[in-house]
Amino acid sequence: MKRSYLGVTHREFQSSPFARDIRSSVCNFELRYPGQSTHYRPFTTLCNVEVEHCRDAHAVILEMEVPSSRPNCSLERLTVCFSGDTRPSDNLVGHCRRCTGRISLLIHEATFLHDGHGKSEAKKKNHSTTIEALDIARRIDAGACLLTHFSQRYQHVNYADVSRDTSYAFPWGLAEDGLVLPLNDRSLSSLGDL
Repeated sequence: MKRSYLGVTHREFQSSPFARDIRSSVCNFELRYPGQSTHYRPFTTLCNVEVEHCRDAHAVILEMEVPSSRPNCSLERLTVCFSGDTRPSDNLVGHCRRCTGRISLLIHEATFLHDGHGKSEAKKKNHSTTIEALDIARRIDAGACLLTHFSQRYQHVNYADVSRDTSYAFPWGLAEDGLVLPLNDRSLSSLGDL
C-alpha cells in the first residue's frame, strides 16, 4: 500500500479538499461482520477539535458503528473522543455535547496528580490533572473515561492518586502500556475493575 502524506493542518481538516480524501478513506474503510461474508463500514464521522495545549493541538472525535452483542440489533453506535495533550477545554466539552450520540469513551490525558504541585504544573505546562480530566468526562456525560499520559518526564498516575470516595456516574480507569480494551458496553462498564 502506497502511503502519502499531505500538508494539511488541523485547522483545515474539516474543509480542505486534501483532507476530504483522508476522511473518505477512513469513513469508507470496510470490515467483515464476524462469521459472515458481508461487510460494514465502522467509521461514520471523524472530526478534530482545537484544544488548549500548544499551537495546532487538537482532540479527535471518532463516531463508529460496530457489531452489537445485543439480540436483534446489528450495529451499535459508539463515539470515542481522544483529548490529546490539553488543559480542560470548554471547546472540547461543547463539541462532545453536540455529537450525534453520547460519548461512549473519553480517553483524556491526566499528566499530573491533583495536588498543589500537580495543579500548578498542569497550568504551567498546559496539561490536565486526574480530577480535571474526570471532571471533563462528567461535563460531557461520557459513558466511560480512560485516563492516560505516557511520559518519561512525569510520575505515572495510579488509582491511589484519585480518591475512590469520590463517586462518578461513569466507570473510569487508567491506561497502561499494552492495554487492549474491546469497545463494547461490558468492557467499558468494567473499567474501574481493571
